[in-house]
Amino acid sequence: MAFELVFTAALVYAPPLQDLFGTAALPLDVVLLIATFPVLVRGTDELRRARRRRQRTAPTAGS
Repeated sequence: MAFELVFTAALVYAPPLQDLFGTAALPLDVVLLIATFPVLVRGTDELRRARRRRQRTAPTAGS
């Protein structure tokens, strides 16, 4: 996985490879926008898991 990440970064950011493969780096504002999504997804998933744990441990009505 690390190799794939390094290779992809080289394709996007190394000028000789940009010319060869026709790639271009994303503007910084786009990179920052995209970088927020894993944080949002992870946070939402953790909240969902916490809610499911609370529902499992909550006493049922009438017990």
